[in-house]
Amino acid sequence: MNVRTMIAALLLGMLSLTPGCIGVDSQHPLSDPADAVLDTRLNGQWVQTEEKVTIRYQVKAAGGEAPKGLHRMTMTIDKDTASTYFFVTQLGEHRYINMANFETDDAPEKWDPAKVTYYSIFGYELVNENEITLQPLNEKFFEKLVENGELKKRVDKVDLEQLTIDIEPNKDDDSASDPSFELTSDSKTLAKVFTNHAKELWQGKTLRVTRAGTQSAGK
Repeated sequence: MNVRTMIAALLLGMLSLTPGCIGVDSQHPLSDPADAVLDTRLNGQWVQTEEKVTIRYQVKAAGGEAPKGLHRMTMTIDKDTASTYFFVTQLGEHRYINMANFETDDAPEKWDPAKVTYYSIFGYELVNENEITLQPLNEKFFEKLVENGELKKRVDKVDLEQLTIDIEPNKDDDSASDPSFELTSDSKTLAKVFTNHAKELWQGKTLRVTRAGTQSAGK
């Protein structure tokens, strides 16, 4: 299982909410990772159960020569494991996770922003020291922001000969996990839009992640 599949599993519960509303992918993060501040409350062992799938997370500071605010996360489903990096952006009262995605099946041992192909962005909130809620963003609302010119997104070229195949992609094909909605606006523009529309971005439902070893973990 590659890292993209693992990250898809992270967002698995969002798929059961509203189709097409699992958050947004972006060529750029909401802020510069070099300026990020480590949210130490996220460090440790966590558990998420969605649709009978249990995902375990180990979160720690990336360390080494990586930016001080960078987290490294290892995800485990059954015996499959993958790792990635993320960092936090705070805009007003809202906190967002910028999760890095790479071309390779796993994140490189040393952080290299040039190797990031895109970022997955979603909100989060610590309910208490043992519980986090992940907050999916509403992709349909972002489509409206693109339509009115506030944001830009990637436009894929359509190969007419492959159109039939593209309409019904092979679900077992790793390429099907590539983002279908990818923002291309720079970080400054993204941050401005996220701030101006802070009350409109949310899908309205959340996913629950609990600290491993707590009484409610995994339930």
